Amino acid sequence: MLTERSKDLMYVGRLPEAIETARRATELAPDYSRAWLQYADMLFIGRDCKAKQALRIFRTVCKSDGMCGEEAKSGQAPGIVMMPCGKA
Repeated sequence: MLTERSKDLMYVGRLPEAIETARRATELAPDYSRAWLQYADMLFIGRDCKAKQALRIFRTVCKSDGMCGEEAKSGQAPGIVMMPCGKA
């Protein structure tokens, strides 16, 4: 699965490839909330403000696939909320 590959790439210091792999996972499975969450995580690690948009998509998708955790239900992800991105 591409989400696992994305994590593996990040752990070995290949963040740009990890982000691209996570993005590709969202293209291949746009209704899979974990792909969106992984993409948001990778973008956040890379300090990319697109993480906020990916997290919003995750929250929408996870409601339909039943994969929402407490963070998604609360509408807050502490690190991403604090990113200095302006309105996203």
